[in-house]
Amino acid sequence: MDTPIPVFLDTSAIRKAGFRHPDLQKLLEYSKLNTVRLFVSYIAWEELRTQLLETACAEVIQVRQKFEALQRGQPESFILQGLRSPVMELWDRAEIEARSQEAMEEFARDNRITVVTMGAEHAERAWRRYFDVSPPFRPEVTKRENRRKDIPDSWILEAAIDVKRDHASLIAACNDVNFGAALGKVLGISVYGTIEELVEFIDGATQPPKPVKRVATRDSAYVPPDEKAVHADAALAAVFTEAELQLRAVGTKVIGLVSYLGSPTKDQLYALLERSGVPPAIGRNVAEQLALARVIQDTGHHYIPGNKEAGSQATAAVEPEIIRLVTSED
Repeated sequence: MDTPIPVFLDTSAIRKAGFRHPDLQKLLEYSKLNTVRLFVSYIAWEELRTQLLETACAEVIQVRQKFEALQRGQPESFILQGLRSPVMELWDRAEIEARSQEAMEEFARDNRITVVTMGAEHAERAWRRYFDVSPPFRPEVTKRENRRKDIPDSWILEAAIDVKRDHASLIAACNDVNFGAALGKVLGISVYGTIEELVEFIDGATQPPKPVKRVATRDSAYVPPDEKAVHADAALAAVFTEAELQLRAVGTKVIGLVSYLGSPTKDQLYALLERSGVPPAIGRNVAEQLALARVIQDTGHHYIPGNKEAGSQATAAVEPEIIRLVTSED
């Protein structure tokens, strides 16, 4: 596919899936390959960043409070009295805030995500929607203080309208039912409720057509087989059969491990294969062949699932061994 599929990505779909979800990783790989072009509103991107920021800060505060309680209790503890005073260095909010901005910028850049900035006319258009009670605002929400909760969505919608103006074939992913309905109604586009549904659509739109097998007909000329050629072919077929059996056995382990782990690093995968009796060179070669065939996806440093049906079958076939390998690794 020469022209990338334009996708407006609401962060509700990212939160629903989680950053490590295999389908999100696959979507990002599609973006880096220019199979899709991802757009996200600055408002939504900032909302996601600040939510992650608040979660991280809350965890730091919790750790700090427990550490301070430990410090206060040391003089009274029979066991801890003779030990040196504990020391712990934690990040402050300003440091986490700065890093959160850097991390989001890096993530967008590395995965070719276009963050759509707020336009000069967005405010007027968004407030007009508010006063006219047009999507994403709902007429059934009569109290204005409740209706104001949808104001951020109205700004995000304006960003989507701008993207649609330049990309007529735009589609969207949104896990918010009300906002997803507004995107579909106002823009007239397909909206997918989850990253999984979106990736399933992209898979179908980008898969090459299956080759049609040639079928011999009655009109085909019959050529009697040469006896020596048949014998040579049989020997060659036996060699290939043996090689295919070995490839199938190792390939099943590779697909099963990738499907079970979700996003293993290449080194992690090769190490697990080696512990299961597969030489590193063979494990690496088979994994690369499967990636070329798009049975699994190569993200550069990780492998992620590609063909879901094959992944499920491979996992079921070698699950006891996978559990043994992963458990012994831990």
